Amino acid sequence: MKEHERMAGRFWQVSLEYLEAAQLANNQQRGRGLYFVCLHNIGHSLELYLKSHLVVLDGPGTDPKKYSHHIRDMWNDDRLEHIRQKAISLLEDSRRPKGIVIHMMTAMEFSREKTMDSYIELLSEQFSNASNYALRYPPDSIVKVPDPKELLYVLPKLYHREPPLDVLRR
Repeated sequence: MKEHERMAGRFWQVSLEYLEAAQLANNQQRGRGLYFVCLHNIGHSLELYLKSHLVVLDGPGTDPKKYSHHIRDMWNDDRLEHIRQKAISLLEDSRRPKGIVIHMMTAMEFSREKTMDSYIELLSEQFSNASNYALRYPPDSIVKVPDPKELLYVLPKLYHREPPLDVLRR
């Protein structure tokens, strides 16, 4: 196995760990999830998952730092169309209620736009926008975020059905 393939495998494995942490945070027995922790972990998980695919596609000598934290840019890479289509299909299978959840002093409005692109846009805006960082440093106003339950329905299935090294076999 080549170095870039090992790197992609490590990114994918750690993306699964962040996703598991997000699931644990979402399933707290306090009547509500730990939403900021959950969504932050979802964002980092998705970032590493997308990087794992791009590292494989870019081949030997790839510097993963070039992708930075730009989830939206990685999501929109034309070479990942099969991942976008699979995620869209999985999202259509999920049916979750929308709502507003009060977390400490911040209201989080869960978006129900029912498109992965809109969820990626929201997650990218809250996770990787250097002037915002709402998922790292919660503001005292309403934050529009993806519904974590929907993303936690889609992402585990996507990650296991589309691991990065499968790209090599296409």
